[in-house]
Amino acid sequence: MCSGFRIDARTHMSAPAQSDGAAKPTLSAVGGTMVIPPQPDEAAYPLRREQFDLLCEGEISEERTVRDICVAVFVSAFVGLIGLLATVDWNTAIREGRRAPFIWTASLAVAVFASLVSGATAQWRLYRIRTCSGYSRVRKRISDFFTNQTL
Repeated sequence: MCSGFRIDARTHMSAPAQSDGAAKPTLSAVGGTMVIPPQPDEAAYPLRREQFDLLCEGEISEERTVRDICVAVFVSAFVGLIGLLATVDWNTAIREGRRAPFIWTASLAVAVFASLVSGATAQWRLYRIRTCSGYSRVRKRISDFFTNQTL
């Protein structure tokens, strides 16, 4: 405890509270030191290689899905933009003052740009998760264990 006091060892946190006031904790000065209670033992679970691979896929599947959707939107908007640019008679559209071709062209250009930026951002986040996160460090440690393990 950071306050400089600790609860006497005779009183446990798991003991039931008594309303008659008979078992009140006794506080004593510790001289400003931190008292860290002992931590319970951690349970370790055996993990097979295929279970480990499944866990690894689960961590990055969302980012991969976002990236794949951005790529699909980019490709479809780009193809639509190229098709629109190729099929519209721009001289007639300008002469007659038609706005629809320009609005559709601008909309598709915005979709191309937005999906490109979103896809690049998703790819960058996916790269960061794979290389520079706590997830990547734990994954490398467990992967090294499976690599060094002999059958």
